Amino acid sequence: MGKVTLPEMKRYRYNDSLATASVASAGCLGILIPPSGIMIIYGVMTEQNISQLFAAGLVPGIILTILMCIAVELICSRHPDYGPPGEKTSITEKIKSLSGIFDMAILFILVIGGMMVGWFTPT
Repeated sequence: MGKVTLPEMKRYRYNDSLATASVASAGCLGILIPPSGIMIIYGVMTEQNISQLFAAGLVPGIILTILMCIAVELICSRHPDYGPPGEKTSITEKIKSLSGIFDMAILFILVIGGMMVGWFTPT
């Protein structure tokens, strides 16, 4: 992720410490939020139910995501030069940009929901 995100953040003149901290914290969130390869490996090694591990990581992952967004917002409000604002977009453009996530959201709900209900296993 760092090879993709850090050059883009530098191009948009984000502060180096904010950029690297964002990428590092995203690595921690990637372990918590399903589907997580690390959780599957952990579940296999410890003989735990992987669906339950995914369920256990979902809420803390969402809470940490919200808290990290708030932290970045507070840092950028104190130091506006750390994260310069992007181009202005209308609400219509923002809604149009969400049209591409529909298929992925259905897949996510089907996979995670199917494991929770017991329709299929993580493997």
